Amino acid sequence: MPESADVEMDRLRKRIRALSEKLADIDFVLHGSVTKHYMRCGHAGCRCMSEPPVLHGPYHDWTRRVEGKTVTVRLTEAQAGIISGWIQNMRRVEGIVSEMEKLTLRAAKLIRR
Repeated sequence: MPESADVEMDRLRKRIRALSEKLADIDFVLHGSVTKHYMRCGHAGCRCMSEPPVLHGPYHDWTRRVEGKTVTVRLTEAQAGIISGWIQNMRRVEGIVSEMEKLTLRAAKLIRR
């Protein structure tokens, strides 16, 4: 490899190490999404059936894929906050790994010169 390629490889390695350190700071990770919604119960005479309706809720649901199937779990508001944070952590991990892959592709290009 030419000397300029060695310098570039060192720069890429430093960036990879910096990204690895960011990964070390991340706690639990989960896939999925958390949604908050309100709903009608359908019982005649209930407040949710009046005009304007006063819907029941809020309800918090965590939805994810498990073995190719969508799974939804009802959560408390506190649980929803925690799970949402873990989902955000997963998005951070995926972003960091994506950036690491781009840097690695640049390194692969350098070693093929």
